[in-house]
Formats: sequence, C-alpha cells, structure tokens
Amino acid sequence: MPARLPHADPHQPRPPSAGEENGSRSGYAETKSHAEQLISTAYQRGLPSATYRLPRIVGDSRTGQGNTRDIMLRVLRIILELGCAPDTEIEEPWIAVDETAGALARLGMAQHRDGGRFVLASRRPMRLTHLVELLRSTGTEIGVRPVADWLALLEAHSPEEHAILQSLFGSATPTGRPSSDFAPIVVPSPDDGALLRYVDRMLVRTSVEGTEGLSRK
Repeated sequence: MPARLPHADPHQPRPPSAGEENGSRSGYAETKSHAEQLISTAYQRGLPSATYRLPRIVGDSRTGQGNTRDIMLRVLRIILELGCAPDTEIEEPWIAVDETAGALARLGMAQHRDGGRFVLASRRPMRLTHLVELLRSTGTEIGVRPVADWLALLEAHSPEEHAILQSLFGSATPTGRPSSDFAPIVVPSPDDGALLRYVDRMLVRTSVEGTEGLSRK
C-alpha cells in the first residue's frame, strides 16, 4: 500500500506574493500567489517542484514581437499619442521573452526540483525616463508633465485607458525588488537596440502600416 503524502501545514509561514510585495491587490496578482502556494503544497506532499517568479516579459529581443496588451506598452503608446510623458521615476525589471524561455529551459534541465524558490532578475531596472529618452533619440518630440496633469490629459484623451493606468501612477512605487525568500537568477536585460525594435514593432508598425519604423539618428 503506498504511503500517504503528508498534508501541508496551514500554519507554516509563506513568503509574500509578488503582488503583496509591490502593494498590488489585482486578481492577476492573486492568481500568481495561489499558484505559488499550490507548488509549495505539492512539494510538501512529496512531489519534486520549484518556483520561478518572473518580472515583466517584453518582446523578442530579435524581432520586437510581444504582447500588445501589456500595460507598459500601453503607457508608451499613450505617451506617443499625447506627445508628453509623466514626470515619474517609475522602474521595473524587464526581460525579453526569448531570454526568459531560454533561461527557464536551462534551469529546468540543470537544477534539482527540491522546493527551491527563485526569481528571474534583470541586470538593470528599466526606467520610464530611459524609454522616453530612447524615443527622443529617434527624433520624436516628447515633453514632460507632472503626473497629476498627465493623468488629467489622459482622462480627456481616453477615459478607458485612464481607468486602467491611473492606479499604476497613483502608487508611484518602484517595483521589482525581489523577496529575500527567493534566490535571484540574473538574466540579461534588453539592450537599447532590442528596446527600439520592441517599440517599433509593437507601436509604430502596428498602427501605421508601411512606415519605415524607428531608427536611431
């Protein structure tokens, strides 16, 4: 008769979820928290497992193709439409989707599934101010407005996008600080060329077919 797997201890402390660390209470953050708890429970019951937290996954570093619904891509789209950016130092870790897939494949082959908890971390945080400077380097004119003024412009421009984005800038809290319960695994950040391909592919070419796209002068 097979041995019964031990039950998880409901009183055992768990590390804060990714959503809890940056103050997020969204349903999306909650689903990730529940998924991590399921993996921890599986390991406690005898199943080999490991948890890998991911930062923001952006477009392929070679082609720029990515998720058109990504919230930071929406921010960049709005900045281009308004011709100005919010005056904020918001930053977060970004990793290209191809770098993420490669790292996870290598880790899955090389590491033991012994209940370890890891977080993929980019070598440098991606700052909104840096992205704006990249856009300016292509000849795009972008001003800067205080966050409250920028949000007011956004609300007049698109109430729907304002409803989505106001919480992002309302908190004004930098994200991407990994929990001490998760061991960091550093993955290369997208370089400026990859970032420009991402913006070109996902913003310029998707809205204006037949354009020459963005290029550094």
